[in-house]
Amino acid sequence: MANQIRSSFNPVERNCKTFDYYRDHVFGNYLSWESDQFDYVGRVESCKMPHQCIDAANRKITVYTCREAFPTLNNAQTVAFSKNNQIRIAALETDCWDISTDINGTVELALWKCIVASPTEKTKTIEHQQFYFKEDTQQIVNPQSGTCLEFKESENYPLFTVRMEICTDNKIEQKWKITNYPWFL
Repeated sequence: MANQIRSSFNPVERNCKTFDYYRDHVFGNYLSWESDQFDYVGRVESCKMPHQCIDAANRKITVYTCREAFPTLNNAQTVAFSKNNQIRIAALETDCWDISTDINGTVELALWKCIVASPTEKTKTIEHQQFYFKEDTQQIVNPQSGTCLEFKESENYPLFTVRMEICTDNKIEQKWKITNYPWFL
């Protein structure tokens, strides 16, 4: 009897699939990009306030307590840095970080539909959607505006937010830790 029970759970007999199969055939259906397009897929945590991560809950880029649960691609804190310098929130597959400047010259950060280049211009991106992680200073930079992502305490403390501000290499509010999730790459 015990042998019958064990044999009924034999993965070979049940035609079980490997993790690679699920990553390539099941999870891949939820992505609008190819994994080789990304340098990093993970979370972005503030160095100024550890355990506070970039979050896109309610379609607004803000900072919220880091989720310690197993990361998924439908998590509003899972961020993807593309090889063509776009940053996407994985849960919002087709939306990218985007900047605009208001009439006072303040650079605003928002989510906007990703601008996709034609097949012959795979690496071309509109400048207001270009960002990169400057590893030596731990800053997230938009080269068009010369601004960096900065952690800010909200007027509604203990809520936090982010803004784009002029880059200052040694400013702790502009330093970020990227935790890369290599299994998504």
